Amino acid sequence: MALNERTKDSETPPGHIVSTLKILMRRGADLTDPEIVKETLSRIRAADSTKRMYAIHYEAFLKFLGRTRERPVYKQKDKNPFIPTEEEVDQRIAGLPQNLATLC
Repeated sequence: MALNERTKDSETPPGHIVSTLKILMRRGADLTDPEIVKETLSRIRAADSTKRMYAIHYEAFLKFLGRTRERPVYKQKDKNPFIPTEEEVDQRIAGLPQNLATLC
């Protein structure tokens, strides 16, 4: 059975999973050994949300192979949104062309 047929229950398109697996392989992971993949994920300098996505995609690959493993826990950190000060808003409005600045 093809990878895309076995992952239909997942919301992730199979192309994304394949791309993630290629990234892991370029970073030195042996996809047949979950411990090496776990070690590779720990060495990757990326946000925990990215590592979590890699782990989920790798788990889908293992499911395709009929194998399982315990997924490492990565907690996504909330990022504070950028809220400009009133002075920054005024500067941005001043930088707009006159026909757009009148709308602000």
